[in-house]
Amino acid sequence: MEMTSFVRKPFNVEAVEITTENIEELAEFIGTVKYKEGSGQPYIHVDKRLVPNIYKVYPGFWMTRMNDNIRCYSRKIFMEQFVETTPEIQIWIDFLDGETEQEESAPVVGEYGRILEAPVAEEVVDGIVVRDPEPQNEAVELPQPEDVVDGQPQA
Repeated sequence: MEMTSFVRKPFNVEAVEITTENIEELAEFIGTVKYKEGSGQPYIHVDKRLVPNIYKVYPGFWMTRMNDNIRCYSRKIFMEQFVETTPEIQIWIDFLDGETEQEESAPVVGEYGRILEAPVAEEVVDGIVVRDPEPQNEAVELPQPEDVVDGQPQA
């Protein structure tokens, strides 16, 4: 059997962290607020018709929305699977969705997927694409995991 390698396309979602302050408001989208016996900690008992991927949601979990699709994730899973959208990341999303025409507008990516250089600024003047001769962001080599001890970069 021969397998082919694929990359999962990234997509944008809106997300909010569930807290004790917003749990009542967010429960309207995903289920019913209940309280643990003894501790009184609030949680949301999830309506499987609204959110099919989880049973209970606690403060510290995250709720995502993409169009009409709502999903909830523990903090650990959310942080492993999502990063906040930046202009550099949006360029990749647009490229993979076929929304850009120029491949060279993608950022330069180093080891571990770190963005080393942002695209050169462009503007259209009288129908001609003009590139900024001096890039706004110069390539920067960030510390690699082997260069970091206890969260501190090593010289």
